[in-house]
Order: sequence, then C-alpha cells, then structure tokens
Amino acid sequence: MKSSSRGSSIGIRATLSGGQKARVALQRVMLSAPRLLLLDEPFSKLDSDLRQQTRALIFSRAKSARLPVVLVTHDHADAEAAGGPIIVIGEDIDR
Repeated sequence: MKSSSRGSSIGIRATLSGGQKARVALQRVMLSAPRLLLLDEPFSKLDSDLRQQTRALIFSRAKSARLPVVLVTHDHADAEAAGGPIIVIGEDIDR
C-alpha cells in the first residue's frame, strides 16, 4: 500500500518538537521570498545555542535581502540581535 506524500508529511510534522516546528516555519518563510518579515516570538521555543544560531541566520539573510523586520519579543537579546531600532511598549521609562 502506497502512502501519499501529503499523509507522509503530516506524520513527519506530528513527530517534530516545538523547536523543530519553529525552525521549519522560519525556513519556509525565508524560502517564500517575502517582502517583509513579521516575527512574533520566533525563537522562544529554541534552546540558547540554537536560538543564537537561528536568529543570526534569519537576521543576516533578512539584512542581505534588505527585508524590513518587525519583531515582537519579550527577549531583549532577540531584539538587539535584529540590529534595528527597538521600541519598548508597556514599560515606564525614565526620561
């Protein structure tokens, strides 16, 4: 009995961890040749080393493709790694 490619991919996706699913989703976005990136906590399910590697890859590719990036995150290191202006919402800021 042959399995369809669609059935196979569903089975594979079901066995991926949260971090693996996040990496696959990010790579699919980058392969789709977007005109901008809107990222909502894209690295939150990754361990520290993988987070660092993945964000370096995503942000370097975005920069080389001249893609505008809007990043929503609670992690200041992720925001810094993006390399652009940072807008903090919901914090008291001494002026």
